[in-house]
Amino acid sequence: MLVKVLRSGSGGNACYVELGGTRLLVDAGVPLEVVARELAPLHITPADLDAVLLTHEHDDHARGAGAVARLAAAPVLATAATLQAAARFLTGDLGEPIQAGGALRVGALTVEAFPVPHDAADPVGFRLTGPDGVVVIAVDLGAPTGALRERVADADVLVLEANYDLRLLGVSGYPLVPEEPHHRPHGTPLQRRRRPGGFLGAARPCRRAHPPERGEQPGPAGA
Repeated sequence: MLVKVLRSGSGGNACYVELGGTRLLVDAGVPLEVVARELAPLHITPADLDAVLLTHEHDDHARGAGAVARLAAAPVLATAATLQAAARFLTGDLGEPIQAGGALRVGALTVEAFPVPHDAADPVGFRLTGPDGVVVIAVDLGAPTGALRERVADADVLVLEANYDLRLLGVSGYPLVPEEPHHRPHGTPLQRRRRPGGFLGAARPCRRAHPPERGEQPGPAGA
């Protein structure tokens, strides 16, 4: 098992996961050359990838997906609504759409998508199950949901991005009005606690997907 967050934050997001010899890129919100540079220390190239998974269509998660998938001759896997919303970034083999709550096989892995609350067309997290472990990835998430809780209890690795503490947002320098979607039930909910591992009930330690930026709580997720 190998999991590496290549990039995370408002400048772009990408996470490499290898389970059972199957190699995936979860989100590709950075250019192809950045993905290649971040994979190089692992002695892996984008051409070695078996699939690109998209959690949602926002450009900091999807803008490099088409270029990476074309080089790898690999499918882009996402919900049908996400594929449609991200069409400007994608060409070539889009693969089989996956439904939130559904699953499909990719190489040695079972890829399960589950719904998460975010201001996107059909945002999902992923539970990746292989012969050597379970990885759960949920990003742009400000609060736990029942769907997430169900999938993390036996996870070996949990990659979690939980942002938008209202108190910190108020002193961060970000204007509240443009961020209004994050205060609505169908936007990204507010992070009201500091211990994601605790309120998710995860049995193993977890860490934040990216270092804190403005409006985010610093420190490890379990701190």
